[in-house]
Amino acid sequence: MLRKLMPGLARPRGDILRTNILWELTRIVFIIYFRVFHCLRYRRCENLPGQGPAIIAPNHVSYYDACVIPAGIPYRMRFMAMEPLFRIPILGWWISLYGAFPVKQEAPDKSAVVETLKVLKNNEVVLIFPEGGRSATGKLCPFEPGVARLALATGATIVPVSIVGAYEAWPRQNLLPRWFRPIIVTYHAPITVERLEDRSKIKECIDEINARIAAPIQRRLDAWERLKSMRRKHSSRQHYRRSCR
Repeated sequence: MLRKLMPGLARPRGDILRTNILWELTRIVFIIYFRVFHCLRYRRCENLPGQGPAIIAPNHVSYYDACVIPAGIPYRMRFMAMEPLFRIPILGWWISLYGAFPVKQEAPDKSAVVETLKVLKNNEVVLIFPEGGRSATGKLCPFEPGVARLALATGATIVPVSIVGAYEAWPRQNLLPRWFRPIIVTYHAPITVERLEDRSKIKECIDEINARIAAPIQRRLDAWERLKSMRRKHSSRQHYRRSCR
């Protein structure tokens, strides 16, 4: 029962990915909220690796992403958060409890890179958005080199993740979320990366790795757009038939 309800807490004591009660209770609250208000579904959770080092690499379209995606992961993970958040009383302390560490957005942040390398070398799991920021349109933006470079430098497994519906639920231009818009998170097949020490070789491989991460995410986004188009056509036909009566 514990393994199903609080899988991270069921891991052995001393396991680097073991969670705690506070973590699991927060995770359960998130899942309940998103299932009630957004009919949240997780798919292909079996693709999540059982241990680190690993990088969870999702597309980024909504304020919801940083809560929805980790809630489906059955163990403790780390993630970057904007440095100003750590200056806010209570909030900075709270997100630190959940494994967050600061990153500056106005310029490349070497300290954040160093911290991420430490996390991965410690066989932990870290969430990084390859696009570097939220998409303004819901479409996939060009990837920054960070995820690929970190994976190549540490040999970390990369798990591409697609999230669809979150843009419709809470895009960056909206102050408040729109309830009852479905959200689906899919954890795609993991990408195994060979650890490289030569910086020139790492640089040569970045575009290839980014393309491999982007491919399953883009396919899922394209399928979602086709589904929305079909629904719009079906809705317009029904409206036309009603108007002709």
